Amino acid sequence: MKWITKKAATDILNYVGGENNVFQPLVPAILGVLFYAAMERLFTKISPKPIHIFFVPMMSPLLTVQITIKPSVYNDIRQIV
Repeated sequence: MKWITKKAATDILNYVGGENNVFQPLVPAILGVLFYAAMERLFTKISPKPIHIFFVPMMSPLLTVQITIKPSVYNDIRQIV
């Protein structure tokens, strides 16, 4: 008794690893969160106490967005043009 046909297995593999890769946006998101956590720890260590309350929440996302979002935006623009 076959549980899955060859065509169905091929369709599933193409969906997961082919052109329409569902995991492609997941990896940069996870790496971005890990990078944000590292930046927050770094800025917490180096910031003076009086400016800590606004410096850490301001600089951590600013740097993280520049590093994680910009390359993907540039790649999308290059594909459109």
